Amino acid sequence: MTARTLGGRVGADIKYGLGSNLTLDVAFNPDFGQIEADPAEVNLTVFETIFSERRPFFLEGNNVLTAGTGNYYYSRRIGARPGGFASGDYVDRPETATILAAAKLTGRLSSGTSIGLLAAVTDEESARTSTDGALGRTQVAPRSGWGGWRG
Repeated sequence: MTARTLGGRVGADIKYGLGSNLTLDVAFNPDFGQIEADPAEVNLTVFETIFSERRPFFLEGNNVLTAGTGNYYYSRRIGARPGGFASGDYVDRPETATILAAAKLTGRLSSGTSIGLLAAVTDEESARTSTDGALGRTQVAPRSGWGGWRG
């Protein structure tokens, strides 16, 4: 009989109203695996492909964060595929970076000014490699944080 290691993750989503016009959304270990997949595409250019956002956490209040920024803010970069280099005869690279936590504050101040703040932390990611039968791991993304605001 083969031994199996089972694991799991626990996550939480919190939505909290701060006054009548501000909302704080916090997600710990969010699971975005239930979101429908993007269409297959081959991109042979140096420019990234822009897909529509489908993750509910990043959709709600997104209009405040994108207002007037052109294409500087693209929420799909948060948790995107790690871009670090790994080489070997076989490389098993992670498809996404694990989002450990994200927080967002959106709404309107009493003065009428719209405000949006977003912060996220992604975990360190490693690719599994094999060279001449020797197994190894290569870090392809450090643990990192991302933050932005719009007021």
